[in-house]
Amino acid sequence: MTCRLLLPGIALLAVPVMAGAPPVSYRIAARLIEPAGRLVATESIVYRNLAPDTLRSLWFHLYPDAFADRGTEYGRELERSGRFDLALARASARGSISLHRIVVQGTPVAPVLEATEMELPLAEALAPGDTVAVVIDFSVNIPAPFADFGRKGRSYVIAHWHPQVAVYDKHDWHADGFHLFGHSPGEFADYSVSLAVASDMAVAATGRLSSPGDEDDWLRWPPGSRRSSPGTTKTLTFTAENVPDFALAAGPGFVLLRGSAAGVRVNILARYPVGFDWLNASGYVSDVLTSYTQWYGPFPFEQLTIVQADGICATDASYPGLVILSQRPIPATRLFEQALARQIALQWFSCAVGPDELRCPWIAKGPAARAEMRYLEAKYGRTNLVDNPVLNWLFAGLSAEYYHQFYDYVAASNRLLEPLVTPATDYRDRFSFDATSISHAGLLFRNVERRTGTATYDALLRDYVRRYRGLHPDDMTLVGLLKAWRLGTRPELSDNSVMSLLDSAPAIWRSPSVRKVAVHPIFALPDFDTYQLFYGPYAWADNYHGLQLEAWLQGRQFVDAGPLHGRHMWTLSETYSTKIDDWHTGFSYQTPLEFISNRLRFSLGLDYSLVEAGAKANLVHEFGPVFGQPKLTIDLGYRYLSLYNLRFRDTLAWDSTALADIRLKLSHTYEKRNFKGSQRLYLARGLTKLGGNSDYWKTSIEETHTFRWSASSGITLRAFAGSAWGGVPSQEQLYLSGGPIATTGEPVSWGYQGWTSGQEHWHYDADVNCRGFAGGYLHGRYAWGLNLYYTPVKSIQPFFDAGNVGDGLGSLWQPRLDAGVRLRLGPLYADFPFWRYSAADRKHEFAFRWMLGLKLSEVTSGQ
Repeated sequence: MTCRLLLPGIALLAVPVMAGAPPVSYRIAARLIEPAGRLVATESIVYRNLAPDTLRSLWFHLYPDAFADRGTEYGRELERSGRFDLALARASARGSISLHRIVVQGTPVAPVLEATEMELPLAEALAPGDTVAVVIDFSVNIPAPFADFGRKGRSYVIAHWHPQVAVYDKHDWHADGFHLFGHSPGEFADYSVSLAVASDMAVAATGRLSSPGDEDDWLRWPPGSRRSSPGTTKTLTFTAENVPDFALAAGPGFVLLRGSAAGVRVNILARYPVGFDWLNASGYVSDVLTSYTQWYGPFPFEQLTIVQADGICATDASYPGLVILSQRPIPATRLFEQALARQIALQWFSCAVGPDELRCPWIAKGPAARAEMRYLEAKYGRTNLVDNPVLNWLFAGLSAEYYHQFYDYVAASNRLLEPLVTPATDYRDRFSFDATSISHAGLLFRNVERRTGTATYDALLRDYVRRYRGLHPDDMTLVGLLKAWRLGTRPELSDNSVMSLLDSAPAIWRSPSVRKVAVHPIFALPDFDTYQLFYGPYAWADNYHGLQLEAWLQGRQFVDAGPLHGRHMWTLSETYSTKIDDWHTGFSYQTPLEFISNRLRFSLGLDYSLVEAGAKANLVHEFGPVFGQPKLTIDLGYRYLSLYNLRFRDTLAWDSTALADIRLKLSHTYEKRNFKGSQRLYLARGLTKLGGNSDYWKTSIEETHTFRWSASSGITLRAFAGSAWGGVPSQEQLYLSGGPIATTGEPVSWGYQGWTSGQEHWHYDADVNCRGFAGGYLHGRYAWGLNLYYTPVKSIQPFFDAGNVGDGLGSLWQPRLDAGVRLRLGPLYADFPFWRYSAADRKHEFAFRWMLGLKLSEVTSGQ
């Protein structure tokens, strides 16, 4: 393998094995205009009618128009799935195609446009075997990376870019448009494409370079030479035969890694500096090709090129002889190699045969997912998705097959798994699409392989690729092959059982039964039909507890948290804390109440120590999409807490008392194009009859709304109001800055006193949230607050706070104000208030402080 800096251009060879002329021939002359990211081109098309029908019009795909605005089918589906990047994009970041001139047989023709499709009426009907010539002048605005077509800076992935003849077969024209999870295929064609680009651009394409000169001459041109000097251009010409699409990738300063495997030339285009996984990519590709050619027959194209495209396009993609990889390498995992293995498998099951992935996505993606599972297991064994000796032990069994089982299980348990025959247009979210058409379909083909035998399965797929090369097979074609290959193999694979494979994705999940019990030290991957028992030690230290030494036991079937629906999950622990000389016994239990709803959970917690004793029980139910908005959560619970030792606690924030209350929490979250936010209502009733020392009421309401004009910029307003009356203790009153107690949205509690308390340098977004007054422990029975955030960029938020607390309503009308800035890194944030003002004494102060926080709630204060 050689490594060199790729400066001018590289062409990729894609010569199909199948003989015979396809129905379409393209000659395209294009020019890439920078920095506008615009292609200007003329294409000449010859279409031959190979169908038995007489055609009175031709249909073309105009897929760049899918990115024109939020009103396209793709834009609407993108928003429906919870993505608003296209809707919030600037006009210059959107895509489009403009048709300047259309000539059919020498006569100008006016097209009929329908979304991302174009019907071209023919003056004379096209009989079987006849040909028609079409010339189209067009230009394309290349969009930002919303899908597998986009640009970032001077790097481009250009796919689905020219007016492309749709497929015509027994189902009529396949002109169903460009959608979030797929698009109608283009007809197989011969291509001759010339592209004028800047001299310093490397270009990879579906096809072989047919420009004058040897390819190595292009690679040897040094920077600053006459042919690659700034402002100059070069014209590259590529040819490809019998391919369903023609894609390009271009950009300056790539590194070329070259190798070969199984008789196939391999090129890796990686950006400088080259990371470890990309340095090893040629070896990965060699191993994949060696395995796949042995299993599924010769590679369908003469050459394969892999292009590093993270940040340039949003998803991995495969085109004939060309793989675009957006998957970023993740240390200590083999997810990068897994993505490579799946995309290379699509060269056989998608690029070579050209199924309509919009109408039946599983027939291309299912065999590829199975190929990826099999390859990684054959190379690395049962634990094949981690690449670290310690993690291999800790995550024993984490494999590509487990990965797909996990997707399948979570989708089924949330009733998101669809029948395999579901068209791509019927899916509402990415998770259910991937779980059904990739993971569930891959597991189906795994089962077919195990039932028919590996040799028979491989022969079946080799026969499938050979027979249907260039013919756009549908799902019933593959089912027919399964039925045919049943003969003479396994008698139990009957006609009915083959057909039932298509209905094997249940509409309603039925809980798998527990088949066995397993005991593990510390940790093991969640199992799907095993009840697992765990045991182990635990150690921690903080400034409140000192050194904590713990022993624990846990039991669970799968995991119960959020969209993961496990069963009967419990934990029993015993902890000794050296600093407060305390023994603590804890027990927790939770499970979905599936006989009512799998999204209704019951949880129970019991605690006893020398400092406090407590019990809590909750019923929590979620309504709305599992992976999306809007969502409503109802939490009804009982809590008892007896605090009888205040040693090391902040006595300004905690009272020694016994609390017993019933709590109701209602929370609603939503997200739209320009707005997102949440509403939360809290109501608590403390009763002596339930075991407490005081009767009290507490209620609060919180509204948080963000107006955003781009994906990373916006203004957030949070409003809070609350009151408490009766014998309410200090810890249940309302605080001016944050609160003393961790919440489910911000669950970390390092200690109760000093800089890690909820009132010092550790912060919870709660109550009035006037951060300039942190450390004062100001609290009362009534409170109001307004918090304003401005987000010029994603990680920086200047803020302004106003509000007050008090024991009487009259004291609330003299507000306290502060201002500062918040820095964010994912869920972590740091607040730096630097100014505050109190209306009561009319005093302005420079009051610089710092506070840290961890926010895991779905809707935060800002972007």
